[in-house]
Amino acid sequence: MHAEDIKKIIEEVLSKMGLSPERIEVVGPEKEPKFLISTKDARLLIGKNGETFSAFTHIVRKIVERKFGEEGRIIFSLDINGYQDQKVREMYAKIQVLVDRARMLQTGVELSPMPAYERMMVHEALAGISDITTESTGEGKERRVVIKYVKAK
Repeated sequence: MHAEDIKKIIEEVLSKMGLSPERIEVVGPEKEPKFLISTKDARLLIGKNGETFSAFTHIVRKIVERKFGEEGRIIFSLDINGYQDQKVREMYAKIQVLVDRARMLQTGVELSPMPAYERMMVHEALAGISDITTESTGEGKERRVVIKYVKAK
C-alpha cells in the first residue's frame, strides 16, 4: 500500500462529493502518512464541530480497508486546511489546564464527551505522568475521559 493509492481514494471521494481540492500533500513516513488537504470548501468538509470531517475520515478509512484488506490497515491521518492540527494543539493546551486542576484539587476532572480517537490521544498524552491516571466513562456519544490525581505513596 502506497500513500499515492490513498491519495487517489481521497481524490475520488472528494470528486463524488462534488468537491475538488486545491492540493493534497503527503507528509510523514510511508508507514504513517498524513494527507494535508487544501481546499476552499473546508467548511463543507469539516462541518459543525468537525462531524463531517470525522465522517469523511471514517469513509476514507473504510474504503482503504476494503480495497486493500489487511494491507489497508495502515495508520494514516487527514487534515483539512490545518483544522486537525489546530484542534490537537487546543486539546493539548486544555488537557494541561485540567491536569493542573486535578493536581490542585487532588481529585478527578471530567472532559467533555469526545470521539474514540481523541480519547486515545488524551490517554496516550498522560500515560507517563506518575501522579495522573485516566479512564474513559460513559456510553456512546457521551463517552468521556476522566483525568484523576493519584496521591504518591
